[in-house]
Amino acid sequence: MAILNVNDFWARVQDGDRVMALDVGSKTIGLATAVWGSELIMPLKTIWRVKFTADVTEIAAAIRDYDIRALVVGWPLLPDGRPGKRCQSVRDFTAELDRFLRDCHPGRASRDPGSSSVLISAEGPGSGQRPARDDGSYFPITFWDERFSTAYGDDVVDTIGKTAGKSVGNRRDDIIDSLAAQKILEDFMFNGR
Repeated sequence: MAILNVNDFWARVQDGDRVMALDVGSKTIGLATAVWGSELIMPLKTIWRVKFTADVTEIAAAIRDYDIRALVVGWPLLPDGRPGKRCQSVRDFTAELDRFLRDCHPGRASRDPGSSSVLISAEGPGSGQRPARDDGSYFPITFWDERFSTAYGDDVVDTIGKTAGKSVGNRRDDIIDSLAAQKILEDFMFNGR
């Protein structure tokens, strides 16, 4: 795995690759997926966080089940665009996810076993560092601004509830977080270049 800046990520992902977005929160992780080069981006599910190992085991299963080739992780910037405290927790989670995938599932999350490495510089993710291997045979990751993705999910759920004439009740958080991940991936795919 390698955390890349947006331009390097775009250069590495190929049409037809399945890409997954993660909206990593303190209580839940929303997942969404798309086929690179298509315009269809689907919310997948929400993982209710329990323990780190259980959380990443579920993410690893989704990566395997959906043949995911790259990840876009929501980067929780403050409203003014500066990195906040949550950015550090998302960065740490992503680095630990990388270690888990390498240690427990070598070769599953990348096209070439042993090619995984997270690169984070003092400037933060996407600072332009390149992975040790430059042949495209690794599992790329990038971060993307997620500032308003949860608000979008909340608005969609409210609209659906009003249109259908009923409340989504207890499923509200499940729906919102997967829609937030969908919004992160949509914004990235259509605005990331």
